Amino acid sequence: MNHVAIFLATCAYAGFVPAIPGVVAALLGLLLVRTVLERLWTHSWRLGLLTIAAAFWLGCWASGRAELIFGQRDSDYIVVDELLGMVATMYLNPLDRLSLWFGFATFEVLDTIKPFPADLVHRYLSGGTGVMLDDLVVGIYANIALRLMTRIRWSRRRRIGA
Repeated sequence: MNHVAIFLATCAYAGFVPAIPGVVAALLGLLLVRTVLERLWTHSWRLGLLTIAAAFWLGCWASGRAELIFGQRDSDYIVVDELLGMVATMYLNPLDRLSLWFGFATFEVLDTIKPFPADLVHRYLSGGTGVMLDDLVVGIYANIALRLMTRIRWSRRRRIGA
């Protein structure tokens, strides 16, 4: 089971990429959204939400186990939280190029600054839940920012086209 936990927590070993493992995992999240989850969300938003919840639970287990294996709290090798945060960012948002890049950039910036309450979760909640939850909060914030950007884009298009 340790091998399964490491495989999941590191996003198929992407966590071992030197220097930018979190960025690689976020990009894998975008790839997952475009190739698999987009169809799922189009079919049923409820099924999409259930999938995210199941992935969160599985990520909590894998991250908690990986922390014990690596002997380090929130090890840099554990990147499943970035993948799930990126998925949460894009959930039910447009998936055109501009939205994908804006969502990615917004998630990365917010993940770096950890706005409230993500900062508290990151500092005080331990184990796999702590690893996963701060990036999920950041993903929700980035999702909201992307929704606002999309509304502004569409309102500008309507004004220009009118």
